[in-house]
Amino acid sequence: VLLRPAQKQEYPLELIENRWGKLGKVLRNPFLLSCQLEHYRVVLFQDGRVFVHGTSNLQTAKNVYYQMLG
Repeated sequence: VLLRPAQKQEYPLELIENRWGKLGKVLRNPFLLSCQLEHYRVVLFQDGRVFVHGTSNLQTAKNVYYQMLG
């Protein structure tokens, strides 16, 4: 599921990488951050777009998004 913020927002990937590292395996490149959780993989792009892999349910994806990014 692809989620886009209502307003364009840039995320500090380095800071989020440190926080997400406590939740699962994290990979980062200059454009995105990826975190493998138990049931989902969350990919955060620097421009705020988020892919939540492991579900096709929009509400589940939003719940994972809010848990990961507040």
